[in-house]
Amino acid sequence: MNTKIYFLLLIIIASWNCKTSQTSSSSADQKPVAKDRIEEVTFRDFRGNPIEQLDVATIKYQYLDNNLVNTKYYNLAGALIDGKGWKKNAECRYEFDDRGNYTKRTVYDSDGNIVDTDGWGDSAIEIFTYSDKNQLIKRANYNKEGNLLGLGDLQDAYAEYGYNKNGMLEWKKSYRANGKLITNGFCISTFEYDQDNRLSKHIYKYNDDKIRAYTIFKYENGKVIAEEEFDADQNKLGYALYGYQGDRLISEEKWYHKWKQPIMKEEEIDLKINGWKLSSKDLKSLAFKTAGKGEYIISVDENGAITDMVPIKYKGAIVYFEQELFEKFKNIKLEKDKTSSEVAQEGSLNIQVLHQKLGIFMDLDKIQHPAPETHL
Repeated sequence: MNTKIYFLLLIIIASWNCKTSQTSSSSADQKPVAKDRIEEVTFRDFRGNPIEQLDVATIKYQYLDNNLVNTKYYNLAGALIDGKGWKKNAECRYEFDDRGNYTKRTVYDSDGNIVDTDGWGDSAIEIFTYSDKNQLIKRANYNKEGNLLGLGDLQDAYAEYGYNKNGMLEWKKSYRANGKLITNGFCISTFEYDQDNRLSKHIYKYNDDKIRAYTIFKYENGKVIAEEEFDADQNKLGYALYGYQGDRLISEEKWYHKWKQPIMKEEEIDLKINGWKLSSKDLKSLAFKTAGKGEYIISVDENGAITDMVPIKYKGAIVYFEQELFEKFKNIKLEKDKTSSEVAQEGSLNIQVLHQKLGIFMDLDKIQHPAPETHL
């Protein structure tokens, strides 16, 4: 074979190589990501064996010009999922306009037909409409026939959005498929900001446009430290307090007037295995990108290397967090605990990592920067 053709083939194959993992490196060592590529994620147990989570074993993402245009879901046999289990669609296709705005998501079955999903929290088709300033002004859900579809208890079919002079979201209105505002819950939200364009107040209204409740946000050192919720008469309905270690959120305390007591959530890494402990260095290195909670049976060899982590039934973490958890613990070597007289080879791990972006801010981000969802 001609040498030039051979190397050209190698370059083409490499550019479409399906990735199963990514490793971090310094910016000087990082190579530019190909604009047109396919990335592959295969879910695995701690020992590297492929597994299924929510009917899916492998996801393939196709990018064109750096836009995610297609996602396909495969089972353990390597076939597109058949839609008979928890997950109904085998494929998602995404469209963008000439300005790069994400405009449409359509889901398909393994035969290439548009398919309805659960019809409760998701739809067959989702369409995004933008203003001349590239701001999202409408987001709507449709069934496979192309009819507006109301989702959830509120039967929320579409939402419209408006912005202030600084380009920040100012209001959101939610409608049913009949074109009328939702009648059985909050359907109008308005948003106020401080001088630094940080969200300071979120107001909730019914379809009569009267204030029913509102939330105040308090900041310290650039981070939200508290939320306080009030009714229209300024009676306190609830609060949330947030604690940080540096820039990392490590605790949440929430209370609502209907609850008997506050609910506390804290970042936790609780390893219980006689004779072993996590070093302080390893604890500091466990800065997760994803959030989740899970309980695992953990096995260790005589040198402290972790050999297996098995989720306790019904107590395993969500799949993306679990995959990150496994990768991190594969690189950890436990230290001998000199205070213990017994050295075991099996124990337990309870772990909880909090979302680093609070719920309302994730919602605002999705409105102001729409993009295809990459999770299950």
